[in-house]
Amino acid sequence: MEDDARAHQLVQLGTPAFINQWYASSSLWDAFRRHPTFARVCAARSANNNAHGLATALASMSTGRQVPLWGALGSNQWCCDMLVVVGAEDDKFRQVAAAMVEEMHGGGGVHVVEMPACGHAVHVEDPMGVAWEVLAWLERR
Repeated sequence: MEDDARAHQLVQLGTPAFINQWYASSSLWDAFRRHPTFARVCAARSANNNAHGLATALASMSTGRQVPLWGALGSNQWCCDMLVVVGAEDDKFRQVAAAMVEEMHGGGGVHVVEMPACGHAVHVEDPMGVAWEVLAWLERR
């Protein structure tokens, strides 16, 4: 599995080098790399995390190991509304959000918010904006 290889690489490289490589490895992180807090966030993550702990989390909790819930989205198993927050510059997960709406037969139970000028790390790039969107969504419930 790809995440097992990444976990091994994390232990081999150490946290700071792995973090640098991780964020340089994909266009998924373009908006975050341009964000003014990027260097500070990377430095804090490098200083406050140990490679073995992160590797264990990466290998054991990767999305590839999670039980897929796509089938539940379009069934009567889904019993509640959901909020999906994505960055407007995160093409991959904007497509995932659209697929979730489609799977839910038009998305009656899903509210998608695209955060402007944000990419994949939307919760880091605009934490207050995300908090306000969550609060507004909860108040409508």
